[in-house]
Amino acid sequence: MLGNIDAVHGLYYLVMHGWFAVFPATEFWSRLSSSLAVGAAAAGVVVLGNQIAARQVAVTAGLGFAILPRIPWGGIEARAYAMSVAAAVWLTVLVVAAARRQRLPLWALYAFCLIAATLLNMFVGLMVLVHGVTVCAVARNRTTLTWWACSSLAAMLVTAPFLLFTQTQIAQ
Repeated sequence: MLGNIDAVHGLYYLVMHGWFAVFPATEFWSRLSSSLAVGAAAAGVVVLGNQIAARQVAVTAGLGFAILPRIPWGGIEARAYAMSVAAAVWLTVLVVAAARRQRLPLWALYAFCLIAATLLNMFVGLMVLVHGVTVCAVARNRTTLTWWACSSLAAMLVTAPFLLFTQTQIAQ
């Protein structure tokens, strides 16, 4: 099905294949993976909030995030939504850390994680635009903006064939 209608879900299917190699393929265990992903996303919001504000603000943001109506819904569904949210949140944590620390290995890790997140859900790739604004707000110099641009461009070039292929399945 990946070759005909479902390429956009390929990485999620691979992750779940590994999940079901460890846990039984039941409704409970399939939904638990999404619930854990929502928990990871909420934790990421707290970490992100702690990077840019006081701890009380970070915890409040994490709690607020956890009760947004679509977040528990994503945690109940046995689909890629919750994992996509977790990937987007942790990718943002990573870009803030990379912009503040200005270390090339962090930018390489950002590019790799952006590739993985885009393969998980192609719309997570749009976070690169949000990250551009974030880097402009956090960066201490133009070099940081250049590193972000190079990392993002490299990731988008690597994922471009996948994105183009998914467009052939748009009729689904």
